[in-house]
Amino acid sequence: MQFGVGQNLVPSVFAAGVLIKDHSVAAAAHAAAAVKATDGANRLDEAVRSMLSFDHAIDNTRKLPVDIVWPSIRKYYAGYDAAKQAVMMLVQSGVVPGARDIVGRTSLQAAKEAFSSSVQAAYTQTGDFRRFLADGWLDATIEDAINGTMMLDSGNAGRDLMGGIGQVRDALRRNAPLDPNLVHGVEQMFDRLGARLQARVDSATGSAAKLDRATLDRSGSLLATTQRSASEMSVDADAALARMRQAG
Repeated sequence: MQFGVGQNLVPSVFAAGVLIKDHSVAAAAHAAAAVKATDGANRLDEAVRSMLSFDHAIDNTRKLPVDIVWPSIRKYYAGYDAAKQAVMMLVQSGVVPGARDIVGRTSLQAAKEAFSSSVQAAYTQTGDFRRFLADGWLDATIEDAINGTMMLDSGNAGRDLMGGIGQVRDALRRNAPLDPNLVHGVEQMFDRLGARLQARVDSATGSAAKLDRATLDRSGSLLATTQRSASEMSVDADAALARMRQAG
């Protein structure tokens, strides 16, 4: 099986496969937790995490020769759409105090975790695979961080954060060692911005909000679809990775 021309293509494709696997597993786990949650804030929190992870999994499928490696990938778009619909329903329901701030806080938390995964890949992997895997996690970091900082009042809230992430990306693409002080500085910026959003969530939420039965049932049904779809995606990701190993 040919993945294309060039010595860097196989590591990039394999890294994308690993990212699809990791993100789809996370999407399924968060969807399952969302289905179990009976209060609005927790269901929204887990639904956002599932939606973000599913989005990143799909983003990484675009790095694959899909028609060769994974012909059925488009069927999973429905799982992502279901998660997005559930999030929109919960935000617009009016029964989740500080809903927009929960979305922002949760997005920043996801971004910080993706950043940690990028740093871990940079420290533990080698060669071109190191660069592609760490860079893929930074893609998720940047997307989630943008979504999170958009919820803050200041348009410049995430400027320094994006600058720090950009410096990390530059080092990775030059295959240079990461500066621990730079990494720590980025983590601190995540914490400061997250604390601002958490304070707003705390001020809006006096007690856990109870969802009405219709919203509970409908969002739960959507998230169950997401869970099934993401679980199937992770199984197919394992099969795709096995084919890549054989082809490599």
